[in-house]
Amino acid sequence: MSRKLAKFFGVLLTVLALAVTQIPVSDVEAVVTASDFQMEGTQLLKYTGTAEVVSIPDGIKGIGEEAFAGNDYLVKVIVGGDVETVGHRAFADCANLRTIVIGDSVKELETASFSNDKGLKNVTLGASLQKIGSGVFAGDAMLEQLT
Repeated sequence: MSRKLAKFFGVLLTVLALAVTQIPVSDVEAVVTASDFQMEGTQLLKYTGTAEVVSIPDGIKGIGEEAFAGNDYLVKVIVGGDVETVGHRAFADCANLRTIVIGDSVKELETASFSNDKGLKNVTLGASLQKIGSGVFAGDAMLEQLT
């Protein structure tokens, strides 16, 4: 009888092991680190990270030309803190970018800042925005809400 019991537990453990390997593991979100930002003084020159949600840290006054351009990881960006200017094509061609929140400190969006973001749906603009360059949202056919 102990042989049958051992065989039964062996089969049970094998089935359990197979079942556990089929359980999906949740995706791990990338974490933004200081090394993901290439800086020159208070100007953000380039973002090299893979986070889906990026909040621009305090102390950055400007986001440089094409700083995030072509980043296919980015889904949501929050431009707040001390940022005053978003540069030419800074967030252009970000295929998965869906949501942009522009804080009250931002005064200028330069030409084509968010152009060709094919999946962009929601944009919130801050109260201090004074200048919007041409074609800021050009090619953003999915844009549904501009607040």
